[in-house]
Amino acid sequence: MSTSDPRPRAAPMLLFVCSGNICRSPMAEAIAAHTARESGFDIRVASSGTMGLVDMPAEDTACQVIEELGLTLRRHRARQTTREHVREAALVVAATGSHRSWLRVHEPDAQHIVSFDELTGLGDVPDPYGRSLEEYRAVRDMLVAGMPRVLAELKARHAAGANDDQVRMNDSNAHVYRIAVGADHAGFLYKQKLAELLREWGHEVVDFGTYSTDPVDYPLIAFKVGEAVGSGEFERGVLVCGSSIGIAMAANKVRGARAAPVAEPYSAQLSREHNHANIICFAERLVGWEMIVECLRVWLQTEGEGGRHARRVAEIDEYDPDSKEHI
Repeated sequence: MSTSDPRPRAAPMLLFVCSGNICRSPMAEAIAAHTARESGFDIRVASSGTMGLVDMPAEDTACQVIEELGLTLRRHRARQTTREHVREAALVVAATGSHRSWLRVHEPDAQHIVSFDELTGLGDVPDPYGRSLEEYRAVRDMLVAGMPRVLAELKARHAAGANDDQVRMNDSNAHVYRIAVGADHAGFLYKQKLAELLREWGHEVVDFGTYSTDPVDYPLIAFKVGEAVGSGEFERGVLVCGSSIGIAMAANKVRGARAAPVAEPYSAQLSREHNHANIICFAERLVGWEMIVECLRVWLQTEGEGGRHARRVAEIDEYDPDSKEHI
């Protein structure tokens, strides 16, 4: 008796990613869906943006040049790229090498994220937003020319079972940190949830307050966490207030504390790579929970870069307001 699963495999998912998800990636989505239908290749296809302008329609000129092919983008609505989108796909095609790098921050071990140029040799897909009709047509024609190669790659991966072997990130993170957390009354609820999440991920967490939603002055909490991290007693810190601004400003008054207010994953990445931020600050009143979790995950997994970035961070750390040497 055969031990193979008799159920048909689901059609593979192809995901295109650009920045806003209002021109390049929706154009690619429409062209891929049409090309696959014409060749009899059963696929699912979608698009999203690293800075997705959520629920916005496709840009008018993009709609126009796609309609010249007898296709439509009029029902398209932009969406933000999430880890779930990336994980669901058998193949993720990034418009440019920069988009690919952004995606690999979220799934650093995933081998199914590639740039359009890597697959086709046609170069990065340029952003036509705000440019001429002819430039939109050039982007469209570039996508049409490269799509057979994209679909061939998807077909090969599907045949090899790549869709069944997607990399799943381990949210516990490889490095275990000693983390100081704190919040004022406006960030209390998220602080509680973040502390619990960090413990689930295996980190050692110490809560510096506040311990209720009763009003409290955020500088007092920020100073405590700033001193805990700035002194080296704790490796990282997490602060939450209503906007993330005031609590970050207060923490940065402490020598050795480098606090960064963050609202999306790329800033979380850069705050570590370029600025060696050792405290991340979140806005409970402005940023959704899932986005905060993603920012925290990226921030904890990202290391600070050396070279010019390390030199500039050292200049910040060594600044003495009473000295004239920096003038």
